Amino acid sequence: MAKPALPTLIKLAAQEVEKVQKHLTINHGAQAKTRDTIGNWHTAAADAFTTALADADAQEMQAAGLFQGRARSEIARAEALLAAQQATEQTLRTALQAAFTKQKRYEILAEAQALTAKQSAARKAQEALDDLRRKT
Repeated sequence: MAKPALPTLIKLAAQEVEKVQKHLTINHGAQAKTRDTIGNWHTAAADAFTTALADADAQEMQAAGLFQGRARSEIARAEALLAAQQATEQTLRTALQAAFTKQKRYEILAEAQALTAKQSAARKAQEALDDLRRKT
């Protein structure tokens, strides 16, 4: 089986780079959403406690305490999710670096082949001119 031509390999490598970049973008969006969720839980817990203190209602204080407990568990869950998203980001960055390196390798090889072909054509042209001079 013949090896794929360099332009095809370059195109495939570029598609892989784009695919990984897309996943990185999605991951960044998910991290931002998770950070917002964490901030929202912090704000909601603080607001519930502040409201309960202002009203000085025992039942509200008890409900605020229970809500803060739930908020802490939701914050912990969201922080664990954020840690997983950050680990995924590192994996994606490594994959992006590998894909980009592969793409550049193919591009450099294609440039070297083009230069070699150009030099070969110039050498053949020079040889043809030299042959003409010798014959005349």
